[in-house]
Amino acid sequence: MKWQKSKVGAHKWVYYADHVYVAARYLYWKGLVREFALLGAHAIELYLKAYLIQKTGNFPIGHDLVCLHRACMDYDDFFKEEFIVRIFTPMEPDYGTGIEWIRYVNTIKYPEAVPGQKRFHMYGVSSASYHSLDEIAAFVKRNIDTPPRAVDTIENLLKTETGIYIEEWVHERGTLDEVRKFFLQDNKYFKV
Repeated sequence: MKWQKSKVGAHKWVYYADHVYVAARYLYWKGLVREFALLGAHAIELYLKAYLIQKTGNFPIGHDLVCLHRACMDYDDFFKEEFIVRIFTPMEPDYGTGIEWIRYVNTIKYPEAVPGQKRFHMYGVSSASYHSLDEIAAFVKRNIDTPPRAVDTIENLLKTETGIYIEEWVHERGTLDEVRKFFLQDNKYFKV
């Protein structure tokens, strides 16, 4: 895995990840599970890279979530917890949990199977899927140094009247309320 020196702080990566995370949760609750899985995987990629930048000043080039996870395991036991390890572990899908969605996200990006991989069916995505995203987002956000004037996207979404930094993709007040509602639904890490 090749690494690149980050030109911006880890908090900038978290800022991008937060936007994708909020959108992913919204899509899950709107019933768009394929889109949730793709955006959720992208949010996890951004959070893991932010974490690695915080620890090393560098980030891995590429999109292999399993390699990113392995790199993060060198820095904190959180990434060694069974619930987190299982997300990234190659195995036959356990359709009862939906926890392995990250490992199979590449198989749902395209309309046919990627060479060497079986096609994964979307009924494997469940509430365990967004809970794993919630856990990773919460952990990384707690472990990133944020400059005093930096904007926290999620805090802004939940605690301001307009959600000004979310407005770039939410244009109507009713939609903003719906985004907040779906972001908070069954989310044990972020509250108003």
